[in-house]
Amino acid sequence: MTFIIFIAVVFALGFFHRWEHRVMIADLKQVLPLLKTGSTEIPVGQDWRIVSRTDRYWTLRRAFHVPDRAAAVRYAVPVLLAAVMMIGLANILLGMGYALFCAVKWFWVEINVKTDTPAAYTVQCAGIKIFGEPLESAPAE
Repeated sequence: MTFIIFIAVVFALGFFHRWEHRVMIADLKQVLPLLKTGSTEIPVGQDWRIVSRTDRYWTLRRAFHVPDRAAAVRYAVPVLLAAVMMIGLANILLGMGYALFCAVKWFWVEINVKTDTPAAYTVQCAGIKIFGEPLESAPAE
Protein backbone atom coordinates (compact mmCIF):
# COMPACT_ATOMS: atom_id res chain seq x y z
CA MET A 1 0.00 0.00 0.00
CA THR A 2 2.88 2.37 0.73
CA PHE A 3 4.16 1.91 -2.82
CA ILE A 4 0.77 2.93 -4.25
CA ILE A 5 0.71 6.06 -2.07
CA PHE A 6 4.30 6.85 -3.08
CA ILE A 7 3.55 6.54 -6.81
CA ALA A 8 0.38 8.64 -6.40
CA VAL A 9 2.39 11.34 -4.61
CA VAL A 10 5.09 11.32 -7.31
CA PHE A 11 2.48 11.75 -10.05
CA ALA A 12 0.67 14.44 -8.04
CA LEU A 13 3.97 16.32 -7.61
CA GLY A 14 4.68 16.18 -11.32
CA PHE A 15 1.22 17.24 -12.45
CA PHE A 16 0.99 19.99 -9.84
CA HIS A 17 4.35 21.56 -10.71
CA ARG A 18 3.59 21.32 -14.43
CA TRP A 19 0.27 23.12 -13.85
CA GLU A 20 1.96 25.70 -11.64
CA HIS A 21 4.59 26.38 -14.33
CA ARG A 22 1.90 27.01 -16.94
CA VAL A 23 0.04 29.36 -14.58
CA MET A 24 3.30 31.24 -13.93
CA ILE A 25 3.87 31.79 -17.66
CA ALA A 26 0.30 33.03 -18.13
CA ASP A 27 0.74 35.41 -15.17
CA LEU A 28 4.00 36.75 -16.57
CA LYS A 29 2.37 37.34 -19.97
CA GLN A 30 -0.33 39.40 -18.24
CA VAL A 31 2.23 41.49 -16.34
CA LEU A 32 4.58 41.95 -19.33
CA PRO A 33 2.73 44.89 -20.99
CA LEU A 34 2.94 46.86 -17.74
CA LEU A 35 6.63 46.13 -17.35
CA LYS A 36 7.27 47.26 -20.92
CA THR A 37 5.67 50.63 -20.16
CA GLY A 38 7.83 51.00 -17.05
CA SER A 39 4.93 50.83 -14.62
CA THR A 40 5.87 49.71 -11.12
CA GLU A 41 2.28 48.88 -10.20
CA ILE A 42 1.48 45.18 -10.35
CA PRO A 43 -2.24 44.80 -11.13
CA VAL A 44 -4.65 43.52 -8.54
CA GLY A 45 -5.05 39.78 -8.84
CA GLN A 46 -1.39 39.13 -9.65
CA ASP A 47 0.87 37.33 -7.20
CA TRP A 48 4.13 39.15 -7.99
CA ARG A 49 6.26 41.84 -6.39
CA ILE A 50 9.01 43.81 -8.07
CA VAL A 51 12.40 43.26 -6.44
CA SER A 52 14.65 45.24 -8.77
CA ARG A 53 14.84 46.82 -12.19
CA THR A 54 17.53 47.55 -14.76
CA ASP A 55 17.23 48.96 -18.28
CA ARG A 56 16.42 45.57 -19.80
CA TYR A 57 15.35 43.34 -16.90
CA TRP A 58 12.76 43.31 -14.15
CA THR A 59 13.29 40.94 -11.24
CA LEU A 60 10.12 39.54 -9.71
CA ARG A 61 9.35 37.28 -6.78
CA ARG A 62 6.18 35.79 -5.43
CA ALA A 63 4.24 38.27 -3.30
CA PHE A 64 2.28 35.71 -1.24
CA HIS A 65 -0.94 37.40 -2.18
CA VAL A 66 -3.86 35.01 -2.58
CA PRO A 67 -6.32 36.82 -4.88
CA ASP A 68 -8.32 33.83 -6.10
CA ARG A 69 -8.94 30.12 -5.80
CA ALA A 70 -6.07 29.14 -8.12
CA ALA A 71 -3.59 31.05 -5.97
CA ALA A 72 -4.94 29.37 -2.85
CA VAL A 73 -4.43 25.98 -4.51
CA ARG A 74 -0.89 26.98 -5.51
CA TYR A 75 0.02 27.58 -1.86
CA ALA A 76 -2.04 24.82 -0.24
CA VAL A 77 -1.09 21.85 -2.43
CA PRO A 78 2.63 21.75 -1.51
CA VAL A 79 1.70 21.78 2.18
CA LEU A 80 -0.81 18.98 1.57
CA LEU A 81 1.70 16.93 -0.42
CA ALA A 82 4.36 17.34 2.27
CA ALA A 83 1.83 16.22 4.90
CA VAL A 84 0.91 13.15 2.82
CA MET A 85 4.59 12.27 2.54
CA MET A 86 5.11 12.59 6.28
CA ILE A 87 1.88 10.92 7.44
CA GLY A 88 0.85 8.60 4.58
CA LEU A 89 4.33 7.38 3.77
CA ALA A 90 5.64 7.74 7.33
CA ASN A 91 8.74 9.38 5.93
CA ILE A 92 9.61 12.59 7.72
CA LEU A 93 12.81 13.13 5.72
CA LEU A 94 11.03 12.97 2.36
CA GLY A 95 8.28 15.33 3.54
CA MET A 96 10.72 17.78 5.10
CA GLY A 97 12.90 17.65 1.99
CA TYR A 98 9.94 18.59 -0.19
CA ALA A 99 8.92 21.33 2.26
CA LEU A 100 12.49 22.68 2.08
CA PHE A 101 12.36 22.57 -1.73
CA CYS A 102 9.12 24.59 -1.66
CA ALA A 103 10.59 27.10 0.81
CA VAL A 104 13.60 27.63 -1.46
CA LYS A 105 11.29 28.00 -4.47
CA TRP A 106 9.08 30.53 -2.68
CA PHE A 107 11.72 32.63 -0.92
CA TRP A 108 14.98 32.43 -2.94
CA VAL A 109 13.86 32.00 -6.53
CA GLU A 110 13.78 35.13 -8.67
CA ILE A 111 12.13 35.56 -12.05
CA ASN A 112 14.07 37.87 -14.38
CA VAL A 113 11.83 39.23 -17.13
CA LYS A 114 13.54 40.71 -20.19
CA THR A 115 11.24 43.32 -21.71
CA ASP A 116 13.15 43.79 -24.99
CA THR A 117 11.58 42.15 -28.01
CA PRO A 118 11.36 39.18 -27.93
CA ALA A 119 10.48 39.18 -24.24
CA ALA A 120 11.71 36.23 -22.19
CA TYR A 121 12.06 35.12 -18.61
CA THR A 122 14.67 33.23 -16.66
CA VAL A 123 14.29 31.55 -13.30
CA GLN A 124 17.30 31.95 -11.02
CA CYS A 125 18.11 30.67 -7.56
CA ALA A 126 21.07 32.23 -5.73
CA GLY A 127 22.24 33.78 -9.02
CA ILE A 128 22.29 30.45 -10.86
CA LYS A 129 20.07 30.17 -13.92
CA ILE A 130 17.75 27.18 -13.60
CA PHE A 131 15.70 27.55 -16.76
CA GLY A 132 13.98 30.12 -18.94
CA GLU A 133 12.08 30.57 -22.17
CA PRO A 134 10.57 33.26 -24.39
CA LEU A 135 7.30 34.91 -23.40
CA GLU A 136 6.64 36.09 -26.94
CA SER A 137 7.94 35.10 -30.34
CA ALA A 138 10.66 36.99 -32.16
CA PRO A 139 9.53 39.59 -34.69
CA ALA A 140 9.45 38.47 -38.32
CA GLU A 141 12.28 39.81 -40.48
